[in-house]
Amino acid sequence: MKRRAFLAAVAAFALVAGCDRVGESSVPRADEQRDSTAPVTSPEGVSIVATAEPGAARNRWKAQTELTRTVAGNMTASMDGGRGGALILAFANGITMRLERIADQVGADRTGSDNVTFSSTLGADPNAAVFVYRVAEETVARSAASGGLCREARTTHVALSEFVNRQGDWVFTLAAYRGANPPGQGGADPLFCAAYGYGVI
Repeated sequence: MKRRAFLAAVAAFALVAGCDRVGESSVPRADEQRDSTAPVTSPEGVSIVATAEPGAARNRWKAQTELTRTVAGNMTASMDGGRGGALILAFANGITMRLERIADQVGADRTGSDNVTFSSTLGADPNAAVFVYRVAEETVARSAASGGLCREARTTHVALSEFVNRQGDWVFTLAAYRGANPPGQGGADPLFCAAYGYGVI
């Protein structure tokens, strides 16, 4: 009788322990390596993307695409007067811009041109913060062989996103526009020129 009770107790313990192990296997431990290509999700299933205000933390950026290297080159971003001040972008190929922030968006928002999103234009995550600026000043030096960010046309607005991509790297993407209407505000087409991509130096 005692032996039968002992075996029953062992079986019950094994069943409970097995349930605990199943529960542990469905939740990754803190020391387990996360797949860097998988999106980080909250309990509600909404993707969380680390984003930052351009020019606030990282200042020096390396051109990542052929178009970016040809037209703009490496870039330095800085704030004039700290947070809330104008954003200054200085490009190695001879372009300098003074920008005034006018709107905050996210990647999933529409730019206003044929229902295109900021995410598809910038190559940004749909949940990444996007900052829209009016170009207060664009100076194009003679050394800028390709002209400004909109080539021969004057750049009127830019949309920027600084975020962590799926590889876990900080990137900076910029879309230039030449229209009178800012992107993301509705109304007339903002007239997209080109998008430029950067990684941290």
